[in-house]
Amino acid sequence: MTLCLARPWTHRAARSATLRGLLLALLMPVLATAQTQTQETSAAGSGPIRLRQPQGQTVGEEGTTKKADGQMPQMMSDRDISGQRLAMAAPPVAPSDFEVYVRRLNQDQPVRRFGSELLHRLHDAADTARAATPVLPDYTLRPGDEIIVSLWGSIDADLRLQLDRNGQVQIPRVGPVMLAGVRQADAAEVISRRVAQVFRNFNVSVTLGQLKAIRVYVTGFVEQPGSLSVGAVSTLMQALMQAGGPSAAGSFRQIQLRRGGALIGQYDLYDLLVNGNRIGDRFLQAEDVIHVGPVGTQVALIGSVNRAAIFELKAGERVADVLRMAGGFSPVSDTSRLSLIRFGDRNQGRIAELPLPSALDQTPINGDVLGALNVADLTLPSERQNKRVRVEGEVARPGDYVLPPNSTLADALAAAGGLTGQAYVYGTTFARESVRKTQQENFDRALRDMETQLTTHNATRRTASAEEAAAAEASTQATSRFIEQ
Repeated sequence: MTLCLARPWTHRAARSATLRGLLLALLMPVLATAQTQTQETSAAGSGPIRLRQPQGQTVGEEGTTKKADGQMPQMMSDRDISGQRLAMAAPPVAPSDFEVYVRRLNQDQPVRRFGSELLHRLHDAADTARAATPVLPDYTLRPGDEIIVSLWGSIDADLRLQLDRNGQVQIPRVGPVMLAGVRQADAAEVISRRVAQVFRNFNVSVTLGQLKAIRVYVTGFVEQPGSLSVGAVSTLMQALMQAGGPSAAGSFRQIQLRRGGALIGQYDLYDLLVNGNRIGDRFLQAEDVIHVGPVGTQVALIGSVNRAAIFELKAGERVADVLRMAGGFSPVSDTSRLSLIRFGDRNQGRIAELPLPSALDQTPINGDVLGALNVADLTLPSERQNKRVRVEGEVARPGDYVLPPNSTLADALAAAGGLTGQAYVYGTTFARESVRKTQQENFDRALRDMETQLTTHNATRRTASAEEAAAAEASTQATSRFIEQ
């Protein structure tokens, strides 16, 4: 075993080095603060005073700091102030019983509720819309919002400040500034007046950073009723999409916005769907209530129209309004009439006819199914059909020709340029396709009748000996060969 003892001066040196390190660590913050104050005091008369925050730090509520990863654009974030992701929109609404009923009437072709495709696309784009909604100048600041303040001139500062729970921000060497309830467009002026109490000859710029999410309530006939955390500059439409949109029993045309117990607006989705009008799509405030009423009168329009769908009608809307919402008739539609299947008459198989334009002022009832006829699928009377003929042989221009309905053989020969000098008129043959088909059908029918008679005769024929049986079998085989031939 070996024991090594250090020299006494070595212990004293180690203790001295340790003490020097502790003293230096304790004095460094004090020295740095004193040096900063000295620089600011000496620079007050000769240059701008710097209030720039440490790189990568932001002043938060009650003086706390948080890491900043660069200035944020003046857009609404898709996360709330705690970093939690906002609610996602619900999947598309399932078809209603009326949609299933109309599909059966439309030969199993799906007919969806008018506007359901738009809601589906808005659901897919909801996350992008929340992340890119611009902040309007009328936006009102509230506790938890973040602002970016830039000062230059006699004072130089780049600050990221968050409104505390009292609605104030703390500006170094200036003090608190009350901003809660101030419009975003007026924030720069409010801060400028407060800073002017301490400094002169400066400029100020204020933009918005991350905004605090607000809570609203969506009630009534929606897919996911309840409270939602939405972006600070969300609109009624965006919140409705986050709640999944109106349910199968929810109205597209009776959507209310309530604030503080008072009705402040009604929104009709058809204004956007039909007219492209978004005037009723208001910006939301905290604690707003969006209420979706029950669906109103539903009428389907199917067939040869530009947009076959199920439409929700308000009181007083007529057949003409349904046609307008559907984009009118298609180019091949019969514009003189509409068919009407009324739900109460479906068991009797009754289909009424609505003559147009006199029926345009009629008011449909709930459950009506209107149909537009496609005339391209109909066969015209023979006296109104053009004639397609083929002329070949000794004519000037043999080929296929389309002639007017009342054309004759002479017209067909004239269309083909007339006869050549080698034509033998007495050897002309004339064949008609419809006659050939009729003759073939009659011949096939005669063969079936003859086969049935012969088979029945042979099956009921009695034989008294082996010779008669062999003769009957030979007769049956001969009959079969004859029919096949």
